[in-house]
Amino acid sequence: MSAACRDLAELAQFECIADYGCETGENPLWHPLERRLYWCDIPNGRIFRFDPASGLHEKCYEGRPVGGFTVQDDGSLLLFRDRGNIVIWNEGKLIEVVSEIDKECSSRFNDAIADPIGRVFCGTMSGPDKKGSLYRLDLDGSIRAVLNDIGCSNGMAFALDQKSLYYTDSFAREIYVFDYNIQDGAISNQRLFATFEESDGLPDGATLDAEGRLWSAFWDGACIVRFLPDAQIDGRVTFPARKTSSLTFGGDDYTDIYVTTAGGNTKQEDGEQAGALFRLKTQTRGVPEYFSRVGTFHAEIDGARMNQIDLSHRHAVVTGGAQGIGLSIAARLVASGASVSLWDRDEELLSIAAKHLGNGKVVSVEAIDVSDPAGVAAATAAAIEKHGKIDILVANAGIAGPNHTTWEYPIATWKQVIDINLVGVFLCCHAIVPHMLCQGYGRIVNVASIAGKEGNANASAYSASKAGVIALTKSLGKETAKQNIAVNCITPAAARTRIFDQMSQEHIDFMLSRIPRGRFLEVDEVSAMVAWLVSEENSFTTGAVFDLSGGRATY
Repeated sequence: MSAACRDLAELAQFECIADYGCETGENPLWHPLERRLYWCDIPNGRIFRFDPASGLHEKCYEGRPVGGFTVQDDGSLLLFRDRGNIVIWNEGKLIEVVSEIDKECSSRFNDAIADPIGRVFCGTMSGPDKKGSLYRLDLDGSIRAVLNDIGCSNGMAFALDQKSLYYTDSFAREIYVFDYNIQDGAISNQRLFATFEESDGLPDGATLDAEGRLWSAFWDGACIVRFLPDAQIDGRVTFPARKTSSLTFGGDDYTDIYVTTAGGNTKQEDGEQAGALFRLKTQTRGVPEYFSRVGTFHAEIDGARMNQIDLSHRHAVVTGGAQGIGLSIAARLVASGASVSLWDRDEELLSIAAKHLGNGKVVSVEAIDVSDPAGVAAATAAAIEKHGKIDILVANAGIAGPNHTTWEYPIATWKQVIDINLVGVFLCCHAIVPHMLCQGYGRIVNVASIAGKEGNANASAYSASKAGVIALTKSLGKETAKQNIAVNCITPAAARTRIFDQMSQEHIDFMLSRIPRGRFLEVDEVSAMVAWLVSEENSFTTGAVFDLSGGRATY
């Protein structure tokens, strides 16, 4: 490879983003919901994140060694640690999915990838008394070995057609291709894709670009390499760090390549910037990694197993469904058997959300502004045409708006907050309720806020809009009470989603100080309540306000 491989001159300009002296920097992964890049230092049990918008980076986790991780569909991270231990991590809170795997007690995980359904393929290292394995972690948290006798399980990527899986055994210096069955997650028909000489280094982490080309980092090779689909090497980029370990595409348009390196503890041997994170600005577009969905609906939270709700044959519209609370609610409804129409104004996030929630028969998307009457009417008609009916509406779309005193609040911005948060809920109900009346069934949940009950200082537009949602819910609940239509609203405290980006840190700290529980709300706690409210089991309560404020509400 070294002699014949051409340098990719167009990618030769790279920058060092952060140098934490990682002993084994690994697993760079773009978090599309946060628009941040995460990576880890495996043996030292550290995870870092980088925000390209601000240029800031930080350590966000320190604990047991983490050999790989995926992004869950609710925005949390699924960590693959030592001894076969797997946990969900959400800003310091841990939920255990797998305690340990007996045969891995002397080893650790090394690399992981979510599949299109949300399962995770996760491999382990060889130990002193055992070979490594490749496991598949299924949605319910069960885990099974799919390959054994592996030297060092490493870089994986799914082909664009979702019918093949690339897989690397670093110690064997080989990359393989398997047939992949999306229905049951089975892999079969292993064949060799590429093999390498000792002088090339070890093939390590991998990713795929939008043209279907595989990229691989080379440990002890000081480079990343791009392959054509026929396994021919298309070119490479060299780095001032001998142990290039992994790479991923990121950024809003996925044209940035992030590369991790190792050797931060041996810089004299491996290079002055060994252990650093690098970024290359390119014209090459990558593809988003899939979200994992493991344990999202079956995990034990503080020892309590989440209930399952039957929404089979129901169709739901979820506004603001491409991220945060809306995406978590949509995922919960899909897991309960419903089909879902996601409405959101962010087309990019809609595309990502739909890709990870299910196929086109289960999930459809509409890029709309809920404050636009014509757009809401058209989206309603499209949902009915595609899915035949609308049984459920979760009116979740909303914005926080800036933090100002009432007398200093920009008038145009105040109206915008009201239009989206309150008028948008009215327009969705105005368009959808007539169809529910015709079919004699409906369940509506409007997402208000604790701010609508109490009013938050320096947030008059948001507080007023959410108070209006509460009153609207009570009126509509009375109007439809005899039609087998239940209309309720929830008043959550703050959850750590991208809406925080619109708030000052002072306001975020203020909100946390008002919650007796001493923490922010988790999005899966919201989706659990909503799942019951939109089910047939909720056959009596309507026009009600359900509290999710962690003890803050006084009425």
